[in-house]
Amino acid sequence: MLADLIYSPGQTIRVIFGLIINRFQGAGVWLEHKGGANQISGNFIGTNAAGTTGLGNGDGVKIVSGDNNLIGGERAQDRNVISGNANNGINISGDATNNNSVEGNYIGTDKDGAHALPNDVGVYLNDFTGGNVIGCEVINGDNVISGNTSAGIRIFESVFNLVEGNFIGTDKEGATPIANGVGVDITDARFNSVGLADFGNLISGNTNAGNTGAGVRIQSSPSSSFPTSNTSVQGNRIGTDRSGLVSVTNDVGILIRDASDSLIGVIGGGESGDGNLISGILRKEYA
Repeated sequence: MLADLIYSPGQTIRVIFGLIINRFQGAGVWLEHKGGANQISGNFIGTNAAGTTGLGNGDGVKIVSGDNNLIGGERAQDRNVISGNANNGINISGDATNNNSVEGNYIGTDKDGAHALPNDVGVYLNDFTGGNVIGCEVINGDNVISGNTSAGIRIFESVFNLVEGNFIGTDKEGATPIANGVGVDITDARFNSVGLADFGNLISGNTNAGNTGAGVRIQSSPSSSFPTSNTSVQGNRIGTDRSGLVSVTNDVGILIRDASDSLIGVIGGGESGDGNLISGILRKEYA
């Protein structure tokens, strides 16, 4: 169902709901210069109608030059399954693309949140987009972002984004690994937060063939003109199950590469709820 779909240039698509969208060479859903307050909910994007087999688009959802859009929603019927796409499940880009929300989706898994149907990257924030929120303020698997080949979430040259309340690298129960290559990959990006006090993520089970499948990787590119700085990692469970009692390991818990301690920001903190539960390795590599 498409509600309030207006074809005049510059006007807004209000709701894209309940569709099967697959096998487009570009993006399954592409919003560009569409104002804001669009909602994309209840769709299978990159899969068959059953949500069990990948029939990928290039990107699943692409948003360029638009603010305050919602992908998913709070209700179960709002969930999108965004899986099987050749490039990104969700691609949000551009400095005129801000304050978008991604909530309640299965990204990189089948409709049951139990088996991998990989995108290359689950959610990609890039090209100086900012202020986006991936998840919500409860560690409840708000989004299940798992099974993706390169990364569950990649933040590149992007600022002031928040990742909270997601299961990244596990099934929908937060118990069984469905590995991303890297859970959250932050490169050449500033002022981004992976969790907040009491509002963290479950980031577990992320592995790859090189044994560098970090739960969180924070790095700068060589000679970057926009090196990573002021990243905060707080309130997360990294390398455990949902309960925090059973090990569900990443190859590396947190990997910091080519970024000085003074520029990272904060991992944990001194206040109640700031700390991360990390079952695995905190590794730093400097060129």
